[in-house]
Amino acid sequence: MADNENGGASAAPSIDPNKSYRLTLARAVEIAPKIWARPGSDVVVKGSLIADYGDAVTSYEEV
Repeated sequence: MADNENGGASAAPSIDPNKSYRLTLARAVEIAPKIWARPGSDVVVKGSLIADYGDAVTSYEEV
């Protein structure tokens, strides 16, 4: 499970699938066909997509 915006791994807040979140990545992920986001990239996605990136997401915050 991803860490929350406070950096804690315990009891991450519920992710609203319709809200947008800024992600911090541990490794590169393909966010669209042939488009990759890497650690340090400014990545904002809908909450419904966060689980697709699995352990590549180290933290997230609602925007």
